[in-house]
Amino acid sequence: MSRQYSIYTVMGALAVFAAVLGFLVYNVHERSQTAEQEAEEKQRAAEEETGQEPEKERVASSEVPEVENEELLERAVHAEAKDESFEGMVAVASVILNRIESETFPDDVESVIYEENQFQVVSNGSIEEPPSERAEEATEEALDGSEPVGDSLFFWSEEVPKDNWLWETKTVDYEIGGHVFSEDV
Repeated sequence: MSRQYSIYTVMGALAVFAAVLGFLVYNVHERSQTAEQEAEEKQRAAEEETGQEPEKERVASSEVPEVENEELLERAVHAEAKDESFEGMVAVASVILNRIESETFPDDVESVIYEENQFQVVSNGSIEEPPSERAEEATEEALDGSEPVGDSLFFWSEEVPKDNWLWETKTVDYEIGGHVFSEDV
């Protein structure tokens, strides 16, 4: 009888232990939720006090692809958009990432950038310039899911002559700085 009694005692103790552990985990989770909500409320109050608009949540229209050669992407962004706004740089990175996800283009950074006759910075050699810090930050922003030009697959300078095939075959969906962007395939 003593052996059965000790097994029941151990089982009971384990049940009590499991219940206490569950209670503790639940309380820790609730406290972290409350702390996050309080932090968000403080941030909103501070933004209202200073008159700043709350930071907009970035929404990606598709998953951001894994990038094996981020430094090449940063160099392309720098070479293509070094004279553009930060948003313009993010837009250029976004187009390259959109191409990687598209079935129409190759599926990695290097192949997209070095595809024949696609990027002038390859033919003029400026792709070899080291990226600026701004280009690195803009690339990171795009890799984090920011898509200021939606699903655009093309961009070109507004200075491209109007009789160029791009103007004749593509719809301008976005304009940022000196670049125009198109989602047309």
